[in-house]
Order: sequence, then structure tokens, then C-alpha cells
Amino acid sequence: MQQGWTHSRIWPLPPGRFFDRVFAFAKFLKNHGRLPSRKLLFNDVLYRQKIAADFPTAAQVETADKELAKDYVAQRVGREHTVPTLAVLRTVDEIMAFDFPDVCVAKATHSSGKFYIRHQGDPIERELIASWLDDNFYMRSREAQYRPLERKIIVEPLAFGKQDPEDYRFFCYKGELRAILHEPLRSEPLGMFYTPDWEPLHCSVGVETLNTPCPRPDCLDEMRRDVEILAKAFDFVRIDAFCDGKNYMFGELTHVHGNAAEHFSPPEAELSMSRRMFEKDLS
Repeated sequence: MQQGWTHSRIWPLPPGRFFDRVFAFAKFLKNHGRLPSRKLLFNDVLYRQKIAADFPTAAQVETADKELAKDYVAQRVGREHTVPTLAVLRTVDEIMAFDFPDVCVAKATHSSGKFYIRHQGDPIERELIASWLDDNFYMRSREAQYRPLERKIIVEPLAFGKQDPEDYRFFCYKGELRAILHEPLRSEPLGMFYTPDWEPLHCSVGVETLNTPCPRPDCLDEMRRDVEILAKAFDFVRIDAFCDGKNYMFGELTHVHGNAAEHFSPPEAELSMSRRMFEKDLS
């Protein structure tokens, strides 16, 4: 209900950076029950990045697009570390005419959370997928990196052939990996933060915390190396990867995690994780 209140009351604001900042301020106040501060707290840092005069950069816009992000990854660490692209559909007619594979995933490249997984024998929800071409995620989120994006649908195979591959979210600051959020099943809101060396931190953000740590993936060192290559162009960035333990493919690059609105589990972890993320900037 809180998120709906913010959207319904603030969304009608015209586009533009001034109104983006009005929206961001109201959303922060509603979600956190306090004013944003200059402190190096996790969501406050993301809030300041979101409203900064130099945000977004060209690289932030490029990598917000789920199709173009693959090119960014491929140019720096290799095409083999991206999920293959089966098709990019730009019109309703293309969506209606496309022969979707029996098993695949369709995603809106210009939005967040808009995806459809087709299982063997399932009918295709073409009308649902086509409706995403009308989705203006910028106006819903006021994350300015989404405003210039072309609206289109990307079709991919399932990563490693799995409906629910393990998800690794690498949180980077100033080009350095600071923490990893591992979600063993994306369909279940459970995860745990780890240090870059895979020491469990027994907390999470945006999901509930797992009770038991998971094994370190065999390819962690390689993922860490590539993540820091990808992060060099950015201040804060979250880089997502799918991994089967030995191989990995990068998915999204996110520049304002959770739109600066998510909460830590447990709540007291916010301070320690903020220090971990930004400690080199603390006196």
C-alpha cells in the first residue's frame, strides 16, 4: 500500500530532473520514515546518486537496457558470459508473429520486473508481453537512466536450462567488489550477503535472510575478476550473474538498487553493511 500511495500521488508529475527529485524525496520519506541524509548509509548513498546532476552517464543508460548491457559485458569479459539472445521484438506485430521456443524467457529490456517464462507446452501470453511496450518504467520509478531507452522485448533461453538458476548479486563501489548477495532460488525471497571471499555476513537486503550459508561457487575468483572489470566505469553498481557452480553468465547491471527503498534483514545490519560498502570513504 505504501508503494501504491507514492506512485498514485507522485507519478502524475511531468518528466524532467526537477520532478524526478521531488518524486525521489517523497518516495524516500515514505519508505524509510525519515529525511534523506548526507550520511554514508546504503539507501542514502543510492538516493544521492539517483538525484545527482551528472546522473545518468551514457554508460549507465546503455547498461540499463537489457539488450545493450550484453554488448557492454561481451566487449569487456567475453560474449560467453552473457545469456544468448534469441530475438529482439520491437512491435506488437512482431510479438504476435514470433515463433517462441517451447522453453524460453521474454523480458522487457526497458523496464524492471517484466518477464515471462514459458514452460514446455505452455501457451504464449502474447497480449501480456505486448503490453510491456506501453510500460514507461521511468515514469513509475523516476530512475532517469530508463528515460531514453527504446521499448522492446528480448527473448532468451533459460540460463543453464534452469527455470530458477542461482542468482549472485555483486555490489561494487568505486570499481571494487564490496559484497555479494546470493539468492539460491529467485522464486523464493531468501538470500544472504557474503564478503568477496565468501565469508557469510548473516544478513540481506530486500529479502529475508537465509538461516544457513551456501557453499562457495567454484568459479568465484573468475566472477570477482570479471565483475571488477565491468564495475570500473561506475560509482555504485550492482552486477547480477547466474551461476551453476562452475560457469557463469552476467545478467543485469543495476545503478540504483531497489530504487533506494529496500530494507535490511535484520534492520540493524544497515549500519555494518553501509560501512562495508563505503568504508574507504569513511574517516
